[in-house]
Amino acid sequence: MIANERPMNQAKKNSRLIVELLYPSRLLFYLWLLLFGFAHTARQVGRPPLPGNQAELFSLLYAVCAITLLFVYAKIINDIYDLTIDRISNKRRPLVEGIISVDAARRLSTVLLAVSGIFALLVCNRSFICQWLVIGGLSYLYSTPPARLRRFWPIGHMTLVLIGGSVFVAGTCIARPDGLLNVGENKTILACLLLAFFFLSQIKDLKDIEGDRQGGVDNIFGCVSHPRVLALIFYSGFLLMAFFVATNIGVGVVASVAGTLVCAAIAVGISVRSKQLAGLDRLFSLAFIFLLYLAVVWIR
Repeated sequence: MIANERPMNQAKKNSRLIVELLYPSRLLFYLWLLLFGFAHTARQVGRPPLPGNQAELFSLLYAVCAITLLFVYAKIINDIYDLTIDRISNKRRPLVEGIISVDAARRLSTVLLAVSGIFALLVCNRSFICQWLVIGGLSYLYSTPPARLRRFWPIGHMTLVLIGGSVFVAGTCIARPDGLLNVGENKTILACLLLAFFFLSQIKDLKDIEGDRQGGVDNIFGCVSHPRVLALIFYSGFLLMAFFVATNIGVGVVASVAGTLVCAAIAVGISVRSKQLAGLDRLFSLAFIFLLYLAVVWIR
């Protein structure tokens, strides 16, 4: 019986490790940006918001793999340098629990970066590769000393916003090879997206107030007396910017207003009912559902 339990426990640990490294509540936003960038640009040139041929479909799939693996690489290096913080605020992280050692995590991050680079090359798009390099470079600067931009508010959040913007542009480059030269055509959409994700990125700090204090990282929620109220203000900013994106790309005003109001009401409910600030992390799931709703309405 004990012999059977060991493989099962190891399987559970491996499953947890995979889920923690993929961090779906964050990764899905980057994949949404990539796919939205592609779909929006396809619509701009008069095409359906779907791959037009097999070659383009494979390029998009390679891009998804490249961005996913690059995200996991960035997540690992961030967890390595956030170990002091996570021991206080995120005690179930794999590195904190010892599911994976720091040395093993470093080796894994190197492998993932290399494989992500291979997928980026398979996209066969020079502009996409440029964006991949920008995303990787900014991710490194965000987490790793001596720069470790994560320490400084709002520079760290602006870095995350630039990463998200680069992912969006990477998607446009797949639908239109010269997409990098035509960012100006998307400047209104891109500006609203950047502001939306700037506001949303603030909320990730709610669960890390004490850990950030000990780790020497600026955390705006640790400087106010009513962090829940501030979180709702930031979330309102996200909803407003998402609403502007929706109406700018042709989503009906009625559908946009209805979705925004429902999402706002649920967000208030989550804030009121959550006993701990960490519970407000569910706002990320709500935000992603809202973006999916807008995307479905837009595509239809």
